[in-house]
Amino acid sequence: MSNEYQVNVHISNGDADEFIKENPYNFNEEEINVTKDFKKHVKSNFLMIVGFDKDYTKILAEDGKLYMVKGLRRNIDKVASRELIPTLISTTFIMFRGTIVYCGLLKSADM
Repeated sequence: MSNEYQVNVHISNGDADEFIKENPYNFNEEEINVTKDFKKHVKSNFLMIVGFDKDYTKILAEDGKLYMVKGLRRNIDKVASRELIPTLISTTFIMFRGTIVYCGLLKSADM
């Protein structure tokens, strides 16, 4: 499995189930399990970056839950300025091999 991933976060759980059942790319069990985890996602237009740790970005969701999020290629602290926190963003979180990651797309919003 490649280390480069492009995540389609607009797929419905039904579509994901159909993809997993059909397995058009002949994924092995590990790859299928990664795909199953994509169904566990959080998409929000109202997320607040509230801090950075060494390996994670602390993001507060509108429901009051705090998420510790990593990036697939690079962490959010490499694309968002520390000086601007708290920062309102829009993105989607997915599970990837037991870790919460963002989909790779961040949209900032005015506070």
